[in-house]
Amino acid sequence: TFCSNPQFVIKLEDEDDDPHDGENGCTILMGLMQKDFRKDRRFGREPNSIGFAIYK
Repeated sequence: TFCSNPQFVIKLEDEDDDPHDGENGCTILMGLMQKDFRKDRRFGREPNSIGFAIYK
């Protein structure tokens, strides 16, 4: 839930500068990872489900 997990606010201000794509906007690349998963896998644990939501 949002109340027990970290939340981040990112403000994208600079538009992409590729004149050939025909679209205005900002590109962002996000990645999520789990710490210590290799250790947990040795004990037969499954990875936690993780995800994120993006709001405009």
